[in-house]
This record gives sequence, structure tokens and C-alpha cells, in this order.
Amino acid sequence: MKRRQLLVLLSLITACLSGCMNNNGSKEHNDNSSNDYANLRFQYDFDDKYFKLYNSETLTFSSDFTFDIDYPTLDIKIGIPNTFLGKRIKGFYADSYVHCPFKEIFVDDGIESVSFVEGYCALESIRLPKTIKNIEMQGMRNLKNVLFADGVTEICQEGFSSCTYLTSVSIPSSVISIGRGAFESCGLTSVTIPSSVVSIGEGAFAACNLVSINIPSSVASIGESAFASNPLTNIIINEGVQSIGGWAFQFALVSSVVIPVSVTYIGSFVFSSCSSLTLIQFEGTIEQWNEINKEADWAQLSPISTIRCSDGDISL
Repeated sequence: MKRRQLLVLLSLITACLSGCMNNNGSKEHNDNSSNDYANLRFQYDFDDKYFKLYNSETLTFSSDFTFDIDYPTLDIKIGIPNTFLGKRIKGFYADSYVHCPFKEIFVDDGIESVSFVEGYCALESIRLPKTIKNIEMQGMRNLKNVLFADGVTEICQEGFSSCTYLTSVSIPSSVISIGRGAFESCGLTSVTIPSSVVSIGEGAFAACNLVSINIPSSVASIGESAFASNPLTNIIINEGVQSIGGWAFQFALVSSVVIPVSVTYIGSFVFSSCSSLTLIQFEGTIEQWNEINKEADWAQLSPISTIRCSDGDISL
């Protein structure tokens, strides 16, 4: 079956957009600032149920539904609706060849996927609905603010990786899982992990700028390299955490770490290259420490010399 496509404007909201539509649907400008305007097209694919964003010079369409719209290139806000012409919209995709001028995006509840292929984009702020399942915003150089609606249950893998200007994020208390590399190589200096989170994926917060992290008791597993390459001077692992993956805290700057008695597994090189770490404080007994399933190289490449248990010390 031939794929049907439609180019359509999503609800652009601008403070300074002026002019009106004439009878044939084209834009009439009421001022002389036409040099400040550019063309943008949105393609809606009825088969895939996706909006796709294209520069008007990238593709040519013959559809009768095709039209262009002019808009100012500064301070653009866009609302992504969840229905169009009676059709449910599943997601939004911005092509990598697009010069995307939007600074703020508001995504309606019902949208499941938002994707921006790496490329130039002015986007600074995005508000995501509780229905969001897939996020692809890797390398968004200008992104500074992400607002999750309460009800979001998962932050998908690599969703915001390499967003270097994203320095803080508020994770709602509905989130259960933080995916692999979700915020890897971001500019995060602080983050609060809510007590709803059960799992933190591999490299989820690796190579950020975190100096302190508090892992709540709800978290069952900390993925490999989850907090690696952060200048951490404070690590709190609460009772309830069961598994600490390999390299989880590599390159941390802490001098001591408390491990709760609930931990049953410690992976390889967990504290490798933590040059100041000499003491592990374990909240259980020596016998309980010995019962933990630890990889043989768990303490290697670190200066750890003492495991301080509730009934005595173990020297390494």
C-alpha cells in the first residue's frame, strides 16, 4: 500500500508572529521584516503515525495537503498535539538536516516518542508528558531544561546523553527505571533520585559533574559504570540496595564509602581509580561481608586497605 504523507504546521506559538492568511491559504506579512523569516515543513506519516520535520529544501512533496508557513527564527515555542485530523499522533521526529529554531517544546499527553537526530538545534527547554516512552535527544547542545510530567515511569536509554548544558534535572517520583546512558556525559552537577526508582542502568550518570549522590533504598541494582567519571566526594548507598555493578563509582574522589548489609553483589573494579578511597565501612558483620558475592577484582586498581565491619576490621 502506498504510504500517505502530509506536510502540516504543528501549533507554533510565538509572541511576535504577525500577519494573516489570505483566501488561498498563503501567508501575508504586515511588516517589512521578511528577512527574519524562514520556511519549515512538518511531514505527518499516516502509516507510521509520526510527525517528521524537514527543511523545505530537503524534500519536495506533491501532496495536495502540502503548505508552507513563515515564522520568526527567534524565541520560537511549539506545541506538539496528540491528534491531527482525527488521527492519533504517536511521536515526533526531527530530521538531522534540519536547522531547528525552536527554543521551547511542549509535548501533549498521549505522545509516546520524541526524537531529534543530532544536528544543530536551538532547543533549550522541553516538557514531556507522562505517556512518553522513547526519548532521543542525544547531543542537544543548547538543552538546559527538561520537565517530566508526573506519571512518567521510565527514562529511556541514552535519552539525554551528551547534553552538555543540562546541569540539573528533576526526576518525578513516578519513575521506576533510569535507562542505560540516560544522562551520560551531561553537564549535571546535581540530581535527586526519587524513592520510586528500582533500577539505575549502565552508565546512566557517567561522565557528568556530580559531586554528591544519594541512592535511595528502593534501588535494587546499580548498573555498571552508572556513576563513573564523576568528581564525587559524597556517596550514600542506602539500606535496600542489593547489587552494585562493576566500575559503578570509578574515578570518584571519596575517602570512604558505607555499604549497607542489604548488598549481595559487588562487581569488578567498582572503585577503581578512586585515588583517595582507603576505607570501606560495612554495616554488617565480618561473616556477612564474606557472604557477599564479590568479583575477585572488585577492589583492584584502588587504594582500599580496610573493610570496617560492625564486629571488626578486614585488611586487604
